[in-house]
Amino acid sequence: MHVDSKKCEMFRGRHMRTYSPVMRCYGIELSNEIYIKRDDLIPFAFGGNKARIAEEFFADMKRSGKNCMIGYGSTKSNLCRVLANMCYSKGIKCHIINSEENADACTETNNSRLVKACGATVHYCTKNNVAEIVEQVMLQCEAEGYSPYYIYGNKFGKGNEAVPVQAYVKAHSEITGQYDYIFLATGTGMTQAGLLAGKRLNGTNEKIVGISVARGKIQATDTIREYLSAYYENQGLHIDLDDEILVEDSYSEGYGLYTPYILDTIKLMYLTNGIPLDTTYTGKAFAGMLSYIKENHIVGKRILFLHTGGTPLFWDNVDDIFRQRITRSMLEEFVREIDLELPVPLSQRVDIEKYVDKLYEKAHIVAKVENGKVVSAVIGYTENLTGNMSYITLVGTLPEGRHKGYAAEVLEEYMSDCKTKNIDGIHLHTELNNASAICLYKKHGFTCCTDECEGNSRKLHMVCRF
Repeated sequence: MHVDSKKCEMFRGRHMRTYSPVMRCYGIELSNEIYIKRDDLIPFAFGGNKARIAEEFFADMKRSGKNCMIGYGSTKSNLCRVLANMCYSKGIKCHIINSEENADACTETNNSRLVKACGATVHYCTKNNVAEIVEQVMLQCEAEGYSPYYIYGNKFGKGNEAVPVQAYVKAHSEITGQYDYIFLATGTGMTQAGLLAGKRLNGTNEKIVGISVARGKIQATDTIREYLSAYYENQGLHIDLDDEILVEDSYSEGYGLYTPYILDTIKLMYLTNGIPLDTTYTGKAFAGMLSYIKENHIVGKRILFLHTGGTPLFWDNVDDIFRQRITRSMLEEFVREIDLELPVPLSQRVDIEKYVDKLYEKAHIVAKVENGKVVSAVIGYTENLTGNMSYITLVGTLPEGRHKGYAAEVLEEYMSDCKTKNIDGIHLHTELNNASAICLYKKHGFTCCTDECEGNSRKLHMVCRF
């Protein structure tokens, strides 16, 4: 079929200049007014923040006299999806570089399928050889007579930081002075940097909070500061980098990973407001925003969530989102029953409701369910780790789940999950007189480290290194 690229350009450009709508969210207000800016409805390639950002990259490519686009990201990348589609609509050659921990095991997603459908040439690499592959692709393009444009600058990903920031400097003008807080998913950091620069230039004072979907707080903050510095310098602005950069990294299981709480949040938003979120970016950020509001006792404020897109990713996990799974009430019932079995009850040391909230929102839970009830579980932490070691905070099997091999089954699954996340090992504490638990842990490679005293009980610290 013949595609008239000029007509495509006229159609796309007209719609890209329209503002995205803002909607009020119901059923999740938490004593605030919560709104959502639907950049996912920008009518090109499923929209999202990357539709705005891609526009800036293409404008810069045109100014630079280049004629071949090179993008980079994971197979889940929204930016890669939009770049490939925009290249097709403009008749521009496109190369996409996808990196994973293992280049031979890149996970196919709806985004990666759409990239291929748009005719982009896809290259796979590991995180460690991105620069090498970028250089190879650039040389290949040049050998074919093209003048390549790599969105991040040189092969090391430096030199083009100012370009994407402009997208959300412009977008900030659509929401200037209307909200007390703006929340968004923060990945590359370019969107948050744009909002912060827009806030500075427009003279507003709302708090802009990024919920990190991948990086730790320090790395994410440093990256955003680099984008801001490059943008201010590019614009000839002599502005001190004293912007308040708020990034929260405590709500993420890691890039592309998610908890039952995140799934429940996505389900709730779809059922109550008809808005799709995804497990990689927006769903994780929206869940993090709700936790942040509760933990910081924010009430009576006008709050905006920026929906940065990712609708194809919603369909990647739609079965998980709507599948029956462990609910918070199921978890609390399990914890309270296990509490009755412990030599020193948890309820003597912690507030059970707050403890369950923390587990449900931030812990990694592997459980065995019978007749709608959790009967065995291993619960621990696999993010923001000290020494890259997971800590198991609670292990237990209720009487009706014993002598069925459940304890070993959930422990083995938890250990497998940790290995998948490239965690170096696991440590835990168990009662010194709990011979059956100690035996189970030893069978799975745990060794005894120290004998510690906790209140009236003796605890054994055990470690398993992979």
